[in-house]
Amino acid sequence: MYDMTLSRWKNRLPFGLFAMSMIIAALIRLWAAPLSAGPDVAQFWAFAKVFQHHGLDFYQYADASLDIFPFYGWAFVYPPIWLLILGLTLLFVPSSSATSVMVDTGWRIAMKTPIIAADLAIGCLLYWAVPGSRWRKLLFSSIWLLHPTAWYESAVFGQFDAIAAALLLASVVMLTRGADRWAFLLAALAMMTKQHTFMSIAMMAIISARYLSKRRLLTNSLIAGGVVVLLSIPFLFTGNFHAYAKSLFLPGAAPVYQYPLCFALSGSGALLTYLHNAFGWETGALLPFTVPVFAIALATTRQGSPASRSTPGYMKCVL
Repeated sequence: MYDMTLSRWKNRLPFGLFAMSMIIAALIRLWAAPLSAGPDVAQFWAFAKVFQHHGLDFYQYADASLDIFPFYGWAFVYPPIWLLILGLTLLFVPSSSATSVMVDTGWRIAMKTPIIAADLAIGCLLYWAVPGSRWRKLLFSSIWLLHPTAWYESAVFGQFDAIAAALLLASVVMLTRGADRWAFLLAALAMMTKQHTFMSIAMMAIISARYLSKRRLLTNSLIAGGVVVLLSIPFLFTGNFHAYAKSLFLPGAAPVYQYPLCFALSGSGALLTYLHNAFGWETGALLPFTVPVFAIALATTRQGSPASRSTPGYMKCVL
């Protein structure tokens, strides 16, 4: 009887520790949320206010030329899902305000709450999806939940990348489990949250083409395309074609050294910045080539042998 009880507790211990990690991760994020805010938090308050005032015409004003924007000419504009989240967030703090030097506490907490929720969702997805023992699941999920960089970017600085990352990770998990239609739907939602996820989605589509039939791949692509169209149509009814396309397909991206490194947009960019800092090498001229090099790498991707590409199990090995 004692051995059975001990064995039961050993089996439950990893999940108990995971639950503890979740609670700690939530508490340290909620504690930090009102303390500080990066420039994104202030600018996104203006996004929410402009969306509230101008509705579906928002993208006509997305160039940040209005006086309400804390940072004039801000070029970083994102797809409708993030805009809708910002609009919903503003409903909870309608009297909030923000400038380039001040963001009130209410908006800090309100805007960071969905980001923190996405952070926790990523932890849950990792615990659920990582193969192997519960201890292995605990390790990978805890690394994310308790990692200082993940904590800083969402709870302190206020970057919303975790929302797109949660959708993207859910898409990959669905793909590895053979639910490819759900995977493409979630991938489209990720891209319509932050368009920079396109590179990862392109990799997923390239790999999928190696084990899905052409008909199945076409169906999945139509599902993803349908999501993009349905979310875009309301913003196009008022004639925002050029402004909408510019905001989505030409987002702000400055190919310069990435400071601080914890905000590096790519591993190659981080490496080139580090070499510049550590050795004084002038590597800045190489930064604009990181994107086309990555695009070429995507186009020439080769994974596995033809015999191994017939089932979703291949995807599980690759991803």
